[in-house]
Amino acid sequence: MKKIKRFNGKPVLKIVALLAVLVVMMMWLAGAFRNKIQAAPTQEPVAAATCPTTRVQTRQYPMIVEQAGTVRTRTEAQVSSRLMAQVQEVLVREGDTIHGAGAEGKATILAKLDDRDIQAKLQQAQAQVASLQRALSAALAQEQSAQALLQQAAADLGRFEKLVEAKAATVQQLEHARTQRDTAQAQVLAAQGLVEQTRAQQVGAEAAVREAQVMLSFAVIEAPFDGKISSKKINPGDTVTPGQVLFVVESPSEPQLHAMVSETVALHLKVGQTLPVQIDALQRQFDGVVREVVPQADPLTRTILVKVDLPQDAGLVSGLFGRLRVPIGNYSTLVIAKNAIRQSGQLNLVQVLEKPGLGSGPHVQNSALGVPLPVRRFVQVGPEHGTLVEVLSGVQEGEEVVTN
Repeated sequence: MKKIKRFNGKPVLKIVALLAVLVVMMMWLAGAFRNKIQAAPTQEPVAAATCPTTRVQTRQYPMIVEQAGTVRTRTEAQVSSRLMAQVQEVLVREGDTIHGAGAEGKATILAKLDDRDIQAKLQQAQAQVASLQRALSAALAQEQSAQALLQQAAADLGRFEKLVEAKAATVQQLEHARTQRDTAQAQVLAAQGLVEQTRAQQVGAEAAVREAQVMLSFAVIEAPFDGKISSKKINPGDTVTPGQVLFVVESPSEPQLHAMVSETVALHLKVGQTLPVQIDALQRQFDGVVREVVPQADPLTRTILVKVDLPQDAGLVSGLFGRLRVPIGNYSTLVIAKNAIRQSGQLNLVQVLEKPGLGSGPHVQNSALGVPLPVRRFVQVGPEHGTLVEVLSGVQEGEEVVTN
């Protein structure tokens, strides 16, 4: 007889209970058991009549092109050596004020070089001049003696010629007197040649003295004009060579901006024209006057050197970076008041008045029919012009924007 198996429902009940727990957890995560907060009614924007506004306008401004330049001095000198010698002493430092030779006094001495070799050459040349002076005196005395002998010989010859005519002297005596005269003439010519040679040697020796004196003056480096030492390139003990730059001297009272201007921009520049020059380091702007437009372009960079005079100022030192602002025409742009711009982080916003139905915001669609209401827009702004600012995008001419 077969046994009947009974159905066991416990596994099924466990599965059903597990499913029920999962359903409850999912409903809880979905927020089915939380109280919902009723949404507040949408706040209508402020009516346009209560907002101060300004109109987007189109204005023209000069188109400015900035050209980079460097502050220099109008007068600058690179003081170099004319000798090959060792530096004995340096008497100035960078930044020192110096004075050139003038009616007031002597020039400031910048440095001294070793001049012992030049001193020896000078003494040698002076000794040679003294020796030649003595030799010239002896030659002149010899010439005078020869001239005296010549005069005596000429007188004897004339006397013997008369005696021979009177038959009081022989022909042999006359010939002897003539020979004495010729010998005296030769001695005079020799003495004159010696005098000329000695004089020529003396002139050469005196020139050597002057040359040594000039070379000796080169051993003392003096200031070329009134100014300041902007750069010192030597120290005591250094050996310098001819042409080597020792100091850079500049006149700070005459600052200039040297700018390399492109060919197209240079066409808008004229000598005497006043242009603004911005010095970033000083955070100041100066009025510069175009002094020179060099009539030659660089074939590699296609630029032209322009020199602009700047006013005297203690802060305008050589080497500062400057920007020359050159107007090359006019341009039109949209402008609005600066107080209409609102910043949100790095974004610029304005509120533009729009009529209902023309905008995309829910406030505009739900507002009263025909009443313009402010709508936020993102805008891109440009340079400022007093109380106005350029708007590059985001608004159109004639639109009304809300101001603060």
